Amino acid sequence: MFHLLPVAIVILAIMLQGASMVLAAIALLAMAVPLLAVQIRRFHDQDRSGWFVAINLIPYLGSLIVLVMLALPGTAGENRFGPDPKAG
Repeated sequence: MFHLLPVAIVILAIMLQGASMVLAAIALLAMAVPLLAVQIRRFHDQDRSGWFVAINLIPYLGSLIVLVMLALPGTAGENRFGPDPKAG
C-alpha cells in the first residue's frame, strides 16, 4: 500500500496542476526515505538483501517486479536478519 502512495500523489498533482506540483514534489521527497526503509525491511523479512530495492531503477518493469516481490510471504521463523515479526 505504501508503495502506491507516491503514484497517487503524482496523479493528484497532475490533475490539480499549478502550485500543487511543488507540494507534490516536496511530499515525494519527504516520503522517499520511509518508502525505501519499508521496502528494505520487507526484503529482509524474505531473507533477501536490501539491495533488491535497486530493481526499482529498471525503467517500466522495475517497480512492478518490486511490487510483486513485496507481496510474497516472508520466510517462516528466524532468518539472517532477525526473528520472524509474525511469530509470538
